[in-house]
Amino acid sequence: GNLLLLPVLLFLNKKSAKPGYTFLVYMLLSASIRILVDVYREDFSRVWNLFTIPQLLTIGIAAIAVFGLYRTSR
Repeated sequence: GNLLLLPVLLFLNKKSAKPGYTFLVYMLLSASIRILVDVYREDFSRVWNLFTIPQLLTIGIAAIAVFGLYRTSR
């Protein structure tokens, strides 16, 4: 899944002049892929019968990435 992000990240790296922007986009996209992949995994117990522990951690990472992108865009 992350290999598919490579062309997008290389394009953003050439286009973006803001430091950390490409890394934050990678964090957000990678977290999105991880959440989708974990939906199909059955080996983790669910919290509130909705999310797995790795999904909750990934949601936190995605929230940090969104906050960082918001701060960088200002």
